[in-house]
Amino acid sequence: MKNTILSILFTILVFNCSNAQQKIEPKKLKSDIDFLISKYERIHPNLYAYSNSRKFKHEIENLGNELRDSINSVEFWLKIAPIVNSLKDGHTSVAPNYKDVGIHLESFNSKYKNLPFSVFIIDSTIYIREIYCNQEKRIKPGSIIKSINGHSSSEILSKLIAYKSGERLDYRLNLVQQTFLWDFAMFFPGTNYEVKYTEDGKQKQTILNGITDAETNSYSAIAFPEIPDYKFEIIENDIAYVEYNECQNLDKFKFFLDSCFTIISQNKLNNLVIDIRRNQGGDSRLNNLLFTYLYDKPFHSYGKVEVKITDDIKKANVYYAQFNSDTIIEMDTYESNKPVNSLLYMGSIYLLTSGFTFSSGTDCAMLFKDYNVGTIVGQETGGLPTSYGDTYKFKLPNSGLNARVSWKFFLRPSGGNDGKGVIPDIPIKYSINDLISGEDLEMKYVLKQVNND
Repeated sequence: MKNTILSILFTILVFNCSNAQQKIEPKKLKSDIDFLISKYERIHPNLYAYSNSRKFKHEIENLGNELRDSINSVEFWLKIAPIVNSLKDGHTSVAPNYKDVGIHLESFNSKYKNLPFSVFIIDSTIYIREIYCNQEKRIKPGSIIKSINGHSSSEILSKLIAYKSGERLDYRLNLVQQTFLWDFAMFFPGTNYEVKYTEDGKQKQTILNGITDAETNSYSAIAFPEIPDYKFEIIENDIAYVEYNECQNLDKFKFFLDSCFTIISQNKLNNLVIDIRRNQGGDSRLNNLLFTYLYDKPFHSYGKVEVKITDDIKKANVYYAQFNSDTIIEMDTYESNKPVNSLLYMGSIYLLTSGFTFSSGTDCAMLFKDYNVGTIVGQETGGLPTSYGDTYKFKLPNSGLNARVSWKFFLRPSGGNDGKGVIPDIPIKYSINDLISGEDLEMKYVLKQVNND
């Protein structure tokens, strides 16, 4: 199974500034770099699958040469994280030392303020989503941001994307969109923000007052509210809607599915929508369980799973202690799917996907696609169905940075490896007007199909 790529918003908590935090001498930082790269190369089945190894090693070498003064752990993270993220493996990354985050947060809150607006990002274009607080001057939602405090939109995105890990640009842009309010102030700090923008085809500019961290948290909770792991409801009397946001807690999910499909059976519902647009992954066994309610034949959860056995993996998981180190083994992914589930669903199925669908969420879409179960509606998934995953976690000895690295290779059931996410059967493209007005184009398509039947 793949572990989830956690939506760790470390970048909202740190800021590159000097404070009383303990400094680490260059010799120890260089030792941490060597330690990190050694672990990565030893554990990952193919560390440079998505990147240029020569360029990566050159950037790592340059970083080592640049470390001439003592710096704190967060400053070190700010230097090394973009290099690690250039590997473009969503399950391989490095994050700050939690002990040092609080100091930086206090320093940030006392000196700077956050952006007073959230954004939408479409095709690397930044649009105003909503202005927060009682600003004297307003910007119309949907206006295109050209620059903020003299920094062009392309410069801003280039900087922020570097601190997000993932194979596909669309997925990383989704992460940037979620944390934009904090992240901009972190890398381009200020108390007021001069915004140059295009509104209804006209070039304009204004200055907006920054907002506090507490205000940011409050407004962000509105723009990006907490979501349940999974949810069920009946829509328009004949559509069962399952929102599947997290691949977590197998036993709880089994109880949830039994309840859902019992209701579906009792009410003789002929249409089923499974929404994984916000599913970033977790335990892939939940996908296999879901599939048994929708598919009555044996299946392979993956075409192949290769596991790279190292001493670190053997120590972390007792099961792998039986194998020799420095070998690659292939795991069995066959699911007999017998006996046939008594709650097997036989009606029409629609699966909703997005560029935010990642890791085991992508694997759910992969099963639907490769076994031709239902109609996939939405956008290409943010994750790759053939990719590297499961994460081995460790700390760097001197800086305390939290690192993780993939140690398995997953091949999709169909055997393809085209470097793309799961492609929907019905591609949906949102305009900025759709997003501003809150349109749900995937559900609009489903409702139209159901009502025309």
